[in-house]
Amino acid sequence: MIQADKLNKKFKKWVVCGLVVGSSLVLSYNSFFKAKPQKDKEDTTTTITKLPTYSMDDIQKEKEKLVGYSMTDAFRYGVINSISDYVGKAPHLSDTISFSGDLNQMITYGYYQRIDGKKQVVITHINPDTISIPNLTPKAKKMIISFAKYHNADTKKGAIKAHEFWHQNTNPDTQNSNNFILSDITKRGVFEYNTTTEEFAKLCAHDEIASRINSLLFLREQYLKEGKTNIFYGDFSFYGKAIKQGKINPLSDDHKDIEQEQYFIVKSMLEKWENKHKYNYQDYAIKKLASHKPIPKGQESEYDKALDKIYTFIWDGKLVNLNYVSENILPDVKLTDVVKVAVKEKKQQEQKTELPPQAKALRKEGRN
Repeated sequence: MIQADKLNKKFKKWVVCGLVVGSSLVLSYNSFFKAKPQKDKEDTTTTITKLPTYSMDDIQKEKEKLVGYSMTDAFRYGVINSISDYVGKAPHLSDTISFSGDLNQMITYGYYQRIDGKKQVVITHINPDTISIPNLTPKAKKMIISFAKYHNADTKKGAIKAHEFWHQNTNPDTQNSNNFILSDITKRGVFEYNTTTEEFAKLCAHDEIASRINSLLFLREQYLKEGKTNIFYGDFSFYGKAIKQGKINPLSDDHKDIEQEQYFIVKSMLEKWENKHKYNYQDYAIKKLASHKPIPKGQESEYDKALDKIYTFIWDGKLVNLNYVSENILPDVKLTDVVKVAVKEKKQQEQKTELPPQAKALRKEGRN
């Protein structure tokens, strides 16, 4: 907590979007981006056909469980028709945090984790606290209230939900799913796919990048309804600027324009990750590495399939795989030096585990 006089001075330089220090969202080779041959031009956008819709009675019975389980499953079964639709219906938990103007306060706006045995999305509500610090000026109090109002706005919260629900989509709670009538639901999360240790660490990055893209696509849906570019804030402001500058046209139905927009989104979000965000997620990746399992003998890496799952989004009424966006080949993510060390150590642990008992004993004794 900081004193009122210091707080009043700091508020003179206060900017809403940069008020709180820290990451606002928690959770996330031979990549398609880097090495796999691109498809023919007419097939650069992969469209996945919806499955037949069940009866309304069946859907109504399963609706709440399905929507809370996987965004793309809900879309494919006709329960929702857009990211915004899912964001408005999917169940989540709420957490309340009081904000009294401490500019160094760490606030987690949303996260996805196991709570009471179930994986849950949690969204934060900001409670403006204007009475904890005595002698606050009216201006400082207004700033506190303004910040809470800004964060608690439907659009702002919707973008955060879109982010966290995408983590849920790529890593669903299959253990607690009871969708008996659904024959083709997601059976496992991307972190259960066969991958090398390095690929697994990269999946942590791709899962976070894709969740940020899903937030942008949520805002894009609002733009298509309202036509206001100021809806793109913070990390997403580049997209609104690109519209104003004529670099992209989300309203166009021309194939080339759509392809250009999709490529622009993925390329820009990858660059933002490399230049701004990846160092904030080192601890997450290192912790996540503990759950990596080596590829079973005789089986191949499923890294490419995992990327397909991670980057298949709801786009204008269909599912599209943004792994394939254009003839341009995007670079894969680069691990930080700290994560590389963790990957190396994890590999060594896995290799020791795979050694037969006799070889382990010889290694321990220092013999060849």
